[in-house]
This record gives sequence, structure tokens and C-alpha cells, in this order.
Amino acid sequence: MQTIINDIKNQNFVDEETSVSLLESFGKHKDLVTNWTKKNLGKKIPKRYSPAVRQFALSLHFFSGKAYEYVRDQFNTILPHPRTLSKWYSHFNAEPGFTMESLKLLELKVRNSSDPVFCALIMDEMAIRQHLEYDRTTGKYYGRVDMGSGIDNDSLAVAKECLVFLVVSINENWKLPIGYFLANSLNSAQKVELVRHALHVLSNTGVNIISLTFDGCSSNITAAKLLGCNFTVDALNTSFASEYDDSKIVAIFDPAHMIKLVRNAFGEKKIFLDYENNEINFEYVQRLCYLQEQEGCHLANKLRKNHILFFKQKMKVKLATQLLSQSVADALKFCKDTLKIHEFSNAGATISFIEMFNKVFDILNSRSINCIESKKALCKENIEEIKLFTNHFCTYIKGLKILESDNNFIPVLESKRKTGFIGFIVSLNSLLQLYSTLIESNKLSYIKAYKVSQDHLEIFFCSIRSHGGFNNNPTVRQFRSAYRKLVIRTTDMKQFNTGNCIPLEDIDILHYSSSDPVTVLNNNSTNINSDKIVEEENSQNINSFIMDHDYIVSNSDYSFSYFSKEVITYVAGFVVHKLTNTLKCNNCKYALCATDKACFLNSFITLKNKVGDRGGLIYPSDSVMNICFKTEKVLKKYSYRIKAVNKLQIQSEVLTHFLYNSNLFASLKTHSHETRSPLTDHITLLIKSITSTYVNLKIDYTLKNHNETPSLRMWYNKLTIFKGQ
Repeated sequence: MQTIINDIKNQNFVDEETSVSLLESFGKHKDLVTNWTKKNLGKKIPKRYSPAVRQFALSLHFFSGKAYEYVRDQFNTILPHPRTLSKWYSHFNAEPGFTMESLKLLELKVRNSSDPVFCALIMDEMAIRQHLEYDRTTGKYYGRVDMGSGIDNDSLAVAKECLVFLVVSINENWKLPIGYFLANSLNSAQKVELVRHALHVLSNTGVNIISLTFDGCSSNITAAKLLGCNFTVDALNTSFASEYDDSKIVAIFDPAHMIKLVRNAFGEKKIFLDYENNEINFEYVQRLCYLQEQEGCHLANKLRKNHILFFKQKMKVKLATQLLSQSVADALKFCKDTLKIHEFSNAGATISFIEMFNKVFDILNSRSINCIESKKALCKENIEEIKLFTNHFCTYIKGLKILESDNNFIPVLESKRKTGFIGFIVSLNSLLQLYSTLIESNKLSYIKAYKVSQDHLEIFFCSIRSHGGFNNNPTVRQFRSAYRKLVIRTTDMKQFNTGNCIPLEDIDILHYSSSDPVTVLNNNSTNINSDKIVEEENSQNINSFIMDHDYIVSNSDYSFSYFSKEVITYVAGFVVHKLTNTLKCNNCKYALCATDKACFLNSFITLKNKVGDRGGLIYPSDSVMNICFKTEKVLKKYSYRIKAVNKLQIQSEVLTHFLYNSNLFASLKTHSHETRSPLTDHITLLIKSITSTYVNLKIDYTLKNHNETPSLRMWYNKLTIFKGQ
């Protein structure tokens, strides 16, 4: 590589600066490759390992010791011996308390940064296994309560949880754990002292702490009040003064925990009253779920039985956010206003309740300045809208009443279920205060609310648990080992999925044989104007769209109700969306879309499109809808829900039905005759493409539903972890 670069430099193809850049860019682990080559040739290799090799070795060894040994053998032992890695780790003090190495790193970061460093302080407890271990080398016991004071005697209780502090940069993309404490149970006074100590050591590094994030545990709420906050709605004070500078630190209730608390109250108490005494009833959500299962169609939402019977899966955030989502509110609104179903005639207050909490969660979970509406990061463009919503939300919650066990309604803010509702009010007001101190003063241009959530710490906990392989409930000693390795190479570790994230499977639904109709159609199109890279991305992302929108399930009924017809029409629009991203023939693309949108005025697509084109959904042509309706009937004929089906047989039956239909894709008659072979006729290939896309969607989703069974393993696993076993 060096010879080639020198040659092109000598021929004046590149200058000296460019040649150096090329050489430095030769592979992420070029030192690993060059050292391997030198050793194979019998040459000496450097005694000191480069930072890239150290990073690679530490990361690989963290994930799997056996994999590290295998790679080390394959690369002729050029990687450090595991004992060498242990020596590197030995220089790092990972004992309970505040981690000095992390604090020194923060100080160095501040010193070398041209702009002020703003961070959010996050704290949370992680359950650990109650287990005592003895280290023969040091003669020390591990597993007892340790607050970093160095006290070690038999009178201390066995630790069952670990309180971790972590800082997340607001104006940059990094996070860093700064300490942990082993405890049996911490009260609010102890947490206050630890928070004050954390703020003190962080102030010495020069980092500007702007917020403190915690969940809805009673000791956390009391600790925040002891620090100076007041969570009484009429005398709200969501910040407290720092003892080490003139700044104010705002309190943030983690939105993921708050939405679960609201869902729990809604699902268990069933009935609320809003400020106008309109009934908010969980039964409407149950009716929608039952209607969708009965009709065999879903109105573009993820509502399933697991969302209704959530009691054994209360920890899953996605079950709460998917229930209190805009898609569920839209489905209820469609049943009430368009379908005129009597059972949903009084669902207006319930729809408003769901929309209210969907919007507040979106605001407190904003991740990008490029998003629209409530998902846009806090900035000068949307501050007025958020202020108006905050005032409206506070008024709405003040007037909300909950049904208690004595069948009397009391204000929700005076009930035992008030934490989730107060948490959202506090977090919204804290966000507005951050705007005043950071954006109005031009210190920052925008704030991503997601940066102050607890997700970052939950991901860190997940990384620690993954270090144990099959053992996801670490002992104190195992936690200490994983903590040390993560802090040393915290920026190189994979971000594991948690309950806040929904992983999508990657299944290609359009490519099922060598005679794929889309491929044949594209190969025989005379008007080709496409981008290969975009085309590949569209093909790869087909399934991610499908798994993100659960549309329909199967039914053995051959007739379609108005409800089913609307959903199938909605799915037909989705099929068009995917085909227009993969087809190259412009004439065929045009034929897939409806030219007259007036006939969709009262359709579900128009509702999801926000009565216009703002939702980005496509209106399918009559031909596409007819093909989808016929495909659905053929699928039901073969009872595909309980039997395996032959896709080619279904495709052939649909094709035979429409083959002599002169009204199908009438605009393509002339264009279709341009092809010389009947095997490449565009109308035929379009019918096959639409049918195959629809069939794959149905089969994939049916199998997904079939595999969704209650997991006793997950239930007992959570019990085991929180019992400290």
C-alpha cells in the first residue's frame, strides 16, 4: 500500500498531504495487519502495542475470552496475552466510590474543549446477586455493603443493589460512569449526601451539570425535595441550587418510567374523569383490541392482548408507549367518527387522554432537530408550542380524577397513583427552564430531551449483564470486573437493546425466487432512471417498514366488513409505497397511485395523513385495491392461518382472475404492448409483484403472531434478579 501511494505521489496524482491521509486511512486496524505480516516474515514487531491494537484487544476480550483466544491463535499470537490485559486493568481502581480515573478524564476533556461542557447527571440502582466471595490474593471479602469509605467488617450486610452515577454530554455524543456504591437499601438522606458529593467532585473537573435524572422511587422523590425541589403543583419548583456555583440544577423524572406508571394506573383503575367530567375508560381500548382480533384486521397499530394483559410484563416500556400512542388514538377516532360504531360513540375523552400522553412522551423523548412536530428537539422554533402545551397539560392533569376502591372519584394528584402524572409535569417545566438557561442565553442552539433520560444508564446496565454471558445477575465481584472494563473502553462497546428499543428483523419479502417479478420488470423497462445505492437500501429496508406497522391478521371469513375494507385499502397504499421505491418504470409507478384523491375523503388513509399529505401515506389506485382484495380472499380460501400456503399457487390464481380484465391498469395498455414477450408484460408483472408483496406481508405477520406466546422464562428471570438470587 505504501509503494502504491508513493508511486501515485511521484506521478503528481496526489500531493504530500493527501498521500499521508491515504496511508493513515489504510484500515482501522492497520497495526494489527502489519504486525502479523512482520511476524510471519520473521521480522521483529514493536514491543509497545499501539492504541488501536489495545482498543481491539480490550473490546474483544470483554465480549468473549474464548473468542479472544481463537483470534489470537489465528493471528500468530500478535495480540497481547490475557495476562497482559490483566496488568492493564490492574492500573485502574474499580473499587466502590467515585472513580478517580473517570473524573481525571472529564477534567482533561474540559481542558481540551473550546466550548463549555454541559452534562446531565443520571442515577439509578441495579439489582445484583447477594453473594459473598473471598479473594485469596488480597485477602478481601466481596459482596458486603461498600460506600467507598474503606470500611470492611463482618457486621456489614450483604449488598443487594448497586447505585450508579453516570454523566451524559448534552452538547456532544459521549457518556461516562463516574462511580458506584454497593448497598442493601438506601434512604433519601443517604442519596442526598451521595448526590451532593457527586456534584462536588464534578464541579472540580469543570463540567457544568444542568440536570439530575431519576425514576419514580419514593426515596428519589424525597431526596429531590431535601435538595430544594417542591413538587406541589400549585407551588412548583423543579430545580435546586448548586452549592458549588451559581447554577440551578433541574430535576427530571425519567419519561420511560413515568409512562409505565400512567399506563399501570389507567389499566388497573380502568375509569378516569377529565376536567369536564367526561369518562375516560380503559374498556374502549379493550373493545378496539377485541374488534381487531374478531375482524382479523388491525388499524395500523400494535395493540395486542399483551398490551391489555400487561400485568406480568410491567417492565416493558414498549407495551406502555404502544398502548398510549397516536396510532391507537387514530384507530379509536376512526371507529367513532367514520365507522360510526356504537360501542365507541363516547370514546372522545379516552382519545384525548391517549393523545395527551403520547405527545408529552414525544416531547420528553426528542432525539433530533430535524424531526417535526412534538418529536423535534427543543429550540427557538417550537418553544412557544411547547409552552402552550405545558400549560394545557398542567390544567388537564389538575382536573383529572381517578376512581378509587370506594367507588368515589378523587383528583389524581391527591391519589396514590399521582407519581407518573406529577413526573410529566415536573419534567416539562424542567425542560422549559433548561431552555431559559441554555438556549435563550445562546449557550446552545437546541436540546435533545433524550439526552437527559435514564436510557443511557439502562444501556450501561445491559452491557454489564451481557459480560456474564448466560449469567445476567452479576455478583459484586463480577460487577466490579465488568465496570472496570467498560470504563476503560466505554466508547468502543456495542450499544445493547433494552426495553426502550424495538429491534426489527431483517427479512426480504420481495425476493423469493430467481424469477422475481420486480427484477424482471426492472430489467425490461425502457425508461430507467434510478440510483443503485438507493435501490439497494430500499430493498434492504422493506421488512423494517413491514415490522414497524402491523396491519392485518388472518380470518377464515370470506366477506369483508367496512372495517376490513378500510384496513386492506390502507395496506394497499403500503404495498404501493414499497413498489414505487423498487420499480424503475415510471409509467408503472404512476399507474399504482390514485389520481383522484377525493374518493378517499373519509378513509383511514386520510385520517393518518392528517387530512392531507402530511403523513406521507400513498393513496392506491383502484387496480391495486382490487388485486389486494382478491389476494386476501384467496388467502382466506386456503386457511393460511393454520396451513402452509404455496405462494406461486396463490399468485397464479390471482393472475388468472385478472388476466382478461380489460379495466385493470387501463393506462398501461399501450405501454404494456411495447414488450415483445408475454413473460415480460408489465401488467402481468405488476399483478405478480403486488400479490407477492401482500402475501409475504400476511405470512410474515401471521408467523410473528403465532410465535408471540407468554414467556415464563422472562417472568421468572425478572423475579430471580430482583430477589438477588
